[in-house]
Amino acid sequence: MLPYVVGYLLIYASLKLGGIIIAVAALSFLGPGVNPPTPEWGFAVSEGRSYIASPSWHISLIPGIAITIVVGFNALGDGIRDAIDPESGGSDEGAGAAAAGGGA
Repeated sequence: MLPYVVGYLLIYASLKLGGIIIAVAALSFLGPGVNPPTPEWGFAVSEGRSYIASPSWHISLIPGIAITIVVGFNALGDGIRDAIDPESGGSDEGAGAAAAGGGA
């Protein structure tokens, strides 16, 4: 029983951690997040918006890429969850039949 629970806990933790990172970055981008002396991805993207057309374009791009990678890992965790437990309801109901060549 323990190997089954560990797999689900790892998937749950990866989804929650990615969601928390995205939420904190969004709040920091909008303003009510982490205080300015603390480095944070959302605040770095927000402050770097004015530098996009200048030679310092990387100020906003690098944290933006990091946020995109976190979103990708979050989607990967969702896909692994669907692969382990297809009954979880995370995917479309007709997608499996369509991929297998079945259908109407």
